[in-house]
Amino acid sequence: MIAYKSGKQKALVMGLDKYYKARKKGKKDPFVTFVINYIDLNEAECKSILDHFKTLQEKIDVEKTITNEEVYHDFTVSQDFFISYSKSNLYYSKDALDLWIKGERYTISTSTFVDQLNKFMAY
Repeated sequence: MIAYKSGKQKALVMGLDKYYKARKKGKKDPFVTFVINYIDLNEAECKSILDHFKTLQEKIDVEKTITNEEVYHDFTVSQDFFISYSKSNLYYSKDALDLWIKGERYTISTSTFVDQLNKFMAY
């Protein structure tokens, strides 16, 4: 994640590595080619995430799942980006959440994500 300012506007750019697609172009090529998805979040979108984040956590905390059930609570940021918490009777962790960007799922530490958003807002 990196923030930038242009005039009176600021934005946060997230680069998301598709490490599973990293490969060399040929056997003798010493370089690995990476595939990275990028998404820009404007200040309003980042503020909206922070404003709704606590509610998202509270909703998933109170869920009572039954055997073989998995519950999701999502927050849509834009057409290309939504945040998802999941909980099942076998797995639930507040320590990680899923970011769905351009149809791809990325898992990130909850504290890292929120800390970076707070730092961006203070920037």
